[in-house]
Amino acid sequence: MKNYFVLVVLIVSLVLPKTVNAVDATGELAEVDFIYTTVGGSVFISLSPNSMPGCYNNRAGYIEQTTPENLKNVLSTFLAAQAGKRQVRVLYNYTTATSGWNMCRIQSVYLY
Repeated sequence: MKNYFVLVVLIVSLVLPKTVNAVDATGELAEVDFIYTTVGGSVFISLSPNSMPGCYNNRAGYIEQTTPENLKNVLSTFLAAQAGKRQVRVLYNYTTATSGWNMCRIQSVYLY
């Protein structure tokens, strides 16, 4: 029974990180074009042209709001990039929307 438990823990530890951190795509290096906040608290980010293929205008999407801390962390990184004129690379997921601003959700961002 103990060996069975160890095997299950090993399998879960190998599979879970890949499913939790999975993203559909990684964007190209880009500069922040504009940041738009809705009255509902959603934050829309537009980057340099062709930096997010498959998203709105191949360059934009909403920040994923999994937690308030996630939203604050990702938004502050975009604000720092825009203020410092630095480039970013985003990791994002496609949604079921086929058009409009809601086509992609930004999961995380690297500041270069």
